[in-house]
Parts: sequence; C-alpha cells; structure tokens
Amino acid sequence: MAQSWLNPKDTAKIICIEYPAVVKDEDKAINCLGGIDTINKVIEDPSNRRLELRFRPDDVFSKPTCTEPKDMQGLLLKVKRRKKKNSAEPPVYSTELLGVCTKVFKFTNMCDFQFLPLDHQGRSMYDDIVPSSCMDTAYPDRPAALFIPPVAFSRVDTPQNYCYRRPPTNRLLNGPLPEGRKRRRFGAQAVSHLQEKMPSEPLVDRASFEARVQLRGLASDLAELKKLFEERPVMSRAYIYYKMGGLKDRFKCLLPLVAYYFNTGPWRNMWARLGYDPRTDPAAWRYQIIDYRTRSAGQSAPGTARDGLGK
Repeated sequence: MAQSWLNPKDTAKIICIEYPAVVKDEDKAINCLGGIDTINKVIEDPSNRRLELRFRPDDVFSKPTCTEPKDMQGLLLKVKRRKKKNSAEPPVYSTELLGVCTKVFKFTNMCDFQFLPLDHQGRSMYDDIVPSSCMDTAYPDRPAALFIPPVAFSRVDTPQNYCYRRPPTNRLLNGPLPEGRKRRRFGAQAVSHLQEKMPSEPLVDRASFEARVQLRGLASDLAELKKLFEERPVMSRAYIYYKMGGLKDRFKCLLPLVAYYFNTGPWRNMWARLGYDPRTDPAAWRYQIIDYRTRSAGQSAPGTARDGLGK
C-alpha cells in the first residue's frame, strides 16, 4: 500500500468549536456565539479575547459562558457510507480530508446563575425594563419594575477542587465559631436556619441587663429599637444604623436584648426579633438576602456587597 504525506501548505487549517448543545439550526448557534464577525475577531486576535456563548442572545441579562482557544492536533474528515443494492454485501466507505484542526474552543467553564426578568405571577417584564429602541423617548418617564440582580454572582467560572472538610472550630456559648473568635460579651445569639426552634429570650438576665442599660443612659435607645423591630421583624445591621443613627458601640449591648442573629441560610447576617421565626411566615421572603462578592476599584482584595430586599 502506498504511503502519502500531507503537505501543510496545501491543507486547509480549520478552527474547531465544540458547541455544548445539540445544533439543529446553524444560524441560531452562530447567533448565540455573537455572530460570525465576533467569531472571526476572536480567532484573529485570541490573546486578549474569549469566545462567549449566550443561550439567550436577545436578552441583555443573559450571562455567557466563556472559553479560550487551545492547541490541538486533529484532522477533519468527510466520510461517506454507500450501501449496495445487495444487502448481503458490506457497505463501501470513502473518506476525504477537509483540513487540519490546529485550535479548538471547548466550553468547559461553568455558567453563572441566571435570573429571568419575571414578576411574581411568572410573566415576563423584559419590555418594561429594557427600552425597545433608542427612539423610545417615553422610557425614562415610565415607572421601572423592580429587577436588580448583580452583574455576576460567581467569582470564578472554572470548577474548583473543593474538599468537604470542616474548618477548625472552637465551640463557645453560641456554637462553633472560627478559631480565635472572642466570646461575645453581651450574649448575642448566632443561630443556624436549620435548628428546630428559634430563640425567644436573650441569653443574659433581662432585668439585670436592662438595669445596666438604664445606668448607661440607653433606655430610650432600647425602647426605640424594640419599636423598630415591632414594625419590621428582620433587619440588617446597616438598616438599624440608618434608622437610629449614632455610635455603633451602643448596639452591641442593645441588640441581644431584642433580637438574635442568623449566621446561615437565606437570612444570613440578618437580625430577627426574639420569638419571631421567619421560616413559618410566608411574608418573610422579602427579608431574604443575596450575598455576592465584588472587587473594589483600585484594590486587590475582594470586598463584600449584599443585595436583597432585606437590607
């Protein structure tokens, strides 16, 4: 059998894109990748560009999954299978070399969380949020729907090797806390959203502690804080500071007398009124928070931001 060699100069070079879905319409698949012009720009200058795939290309809130080109060595073959009239005879195969694949785009990264612009009845409110065209001059005067998801939820888009190991903890009065955490002086109760019953009384003796509060001249602040929790049973620390103002130190001894603190779950980092269980109240959904991380401008360390109706 004669052996033939491929001449790279005479063979077409092909870029391979492994599409992570079943392609039934090529035009729609190319549109999800940004169009043929965007694909050509990424291929021409792959050093500082990533190929993005948006499963809802017409939705501005659709978050893409990205990939970068990788080197590969492969051949693109066209294989034909011809059946003979006599079914007893084996089919005949013919192959044709179409090109050599030198680069490949594989979508192995994870997709970020996706939020659809829907109202409470499940109806789309996309047209109320996004203007139909730049000539829609009445858009700024129309009331805006409440839809404020963050730009990104996930800090990274590549799978991480996470080992299910508990960090070193120090079991104190309020349960497991990180090593080096000091005992809370004023008896604040940090609870998990999975425990059976929520606290209804403070850890400290209420009568003696309220007497100490009166000696420190904080009786009026305590009454105002109780009234605030009667109006709104779940609040963040920032919201309390905004409503009451003043120094932050005074709330360290006032909050444990009125509320307990969630350290896990949908009300994480929120203070709830003693005796109130938001898990049994359907209206408590509005106090849930979405916790995401973002980097501050001009800083290398990540900061923390919280978004939600509970703040």
